[in-house]
Amino acid sequence: MMRTFPRPTERGSSEGGFTLIEMLVVLTIVALVAVVGAVTLQRKPGALTRQRAAIQVKAAALEARRQAMASGHPSSLDLSKVPAAKGALALKAAKGGVEPVLAFYPDGSSSGGTILFDERPLMRIDWLTGRINDVQS
Repeated sequence: MMRTFPRPTERGSSEGGFTLIEMLVVLTIVALVAVVGAVTLQRKPGALTRQRAAIQVKAAALEARRQAMASGHPSSLDLSKVPAAKGALALKAAKGGVEPVLAFYPDGSSSGGTILFDERPLMRIDWLTGRINDVQS
């Protein structure tokens, strides 16, 4: 008598389990979550705050510049009204003073200067082009 093996469709519920592919996918996902968690925990909270401030300040500056160019009227960026950038100041090249406000003009130019956050440069805004350049920290 010849011995036969059950076909895959004939397996009973007692032969359940995971395939090697399923196990590898789950282990890969767990490893990725662990790596992301480790990287996040290694960052300093100050670095995250600075990064958040840079993103919000840049977005607000781009919007002020876009608004000035679209409306044909000067627009201002008040750094004191950007939530994550509390304490950020604009060091204006032209006046040489420190203020929380920058101006953008309809031709795309600006009052220019360097935006400081925690007394360190965060980004620079070119007075002629209005271009916003991130400062490497």
